[in-house]
Amino acid sequence: MLETLQRYTEEAWANQPWIGENCNFLDPQVGVCIFIGMRGSCILVWTISAAILSGGTAGGREPFEQTAPQRKGIEVFAKPKKATPSQQFIFAKELEAAGKTVAAIKQYRYLALKWPEVGEAPQAQLKRAQLLEKIGKPEDAFDAYQELINKYAGLFPYEEVLHRQFAIAEDIETSRGKFLGIATFRTPERSLPLYRAIVGNAPSWEKSGLAQFRVGEILKKRKKYEEAITAYEVAEAKFPGTPHARKAAYGKALCLLEISKENPHDAAALNNAFSAFNRYLQKFPGSDESKAAFATRDDLREKLAESYFNKAQFYDKIAGKPKAALFAYQELLTHFPTSKWTQKANSRIAFLSKSGNE
Repeated sequence: MLETLQRYTEEAWANQPWIGENCNFLDPQVGVCIFIGMRGSCILVWTISAAILSGGTAGGREPFEQTAPQRKGIEVFAKPKKATPSQQFIFAKELEAAGKTVAAIKQYRYLALKWPEVGEAPQAQLKRAQLLEKIGKPEDAFDAYQELINKYAGLFPYEEVLHRQFAIAEDIETSRGKFLGIATFRTPERSLPLYRAIVGNAPSWEKSGLAQFRVGEILKKRKKYEEAITAYEVAEAKFPGTPHARKAAYGKALCLLEISKENPHDAAALNNAFSAFNRYLQKFPGSDESKAAFATRDDLREKLAESYFNKAQFYDKIAGKPKAALFAYQELLTHFPTSKWTQKANSRIAFLSKSGNE
């Protein structure tokens, strides 16, 4: 069955040069196999589950995580129109100049595939990426730029390509998705692998710190606090002395605060949040977030003091262990001497000390 489909595909490919850049044939990673052929008014659509081809179970496609192109099937049958790289490059440029952008994208692609080692290959790859961006395929454009970085380091304007990748990631982060041409919800998590790729491409680049910080911000907004904390820690560690490091430290503290809210009876979570805000204020005094950080830290301190008091009350009133209660009250005074719970703790210490001496 697979062989038959491949033969049909080869014949169709030979007779249908209009087929677009992003068709997929016999690619089990995509999940389905689709061929659209057109002759006159006839349209044929063949769809075959990947489960049939591979013996597995067809499932939903994973979220966008891959930044290097993984297309296979269609490129097996890709043939440049011209006999040499220089002729092919000129031909693709002529198509581009004539406004045949999709055809030009294909021909630039075929050049890079057929002659990956020639001088025209990185130029063709760059042109392809720029044109994909022009026709509104930002993720495909990002992948094309990434392939350029992976294969042709030093043979193209690196700074320019990084700026284009960052602009694409920003646009995907902030724009709404589309379904059948209708704007849908924002899905900023689609930009996560793009930002991560940028940081990997150029760790010392001027915007890499911001890219790493954005990863943390997106994860925090999606309430994936543990992952966000990891991203913020990377931003602070790898980009010290930058505004992104400071904001990352504050973002981490905010994530720990949310975790403590989700676990109101977890003293360790409360203490982690308190310590994070305290550390932030010590490391970044006078920052834009200082006022809010001070207020949050003081509130957390009172909640921690209350948790210490409740622990002491448990030993005092419920467990009937006066010595343990006395120790717990004294621990509260040691850690939180100015808390509003101090007076109550002192009263119980005085009472228990008196009772113990009688």
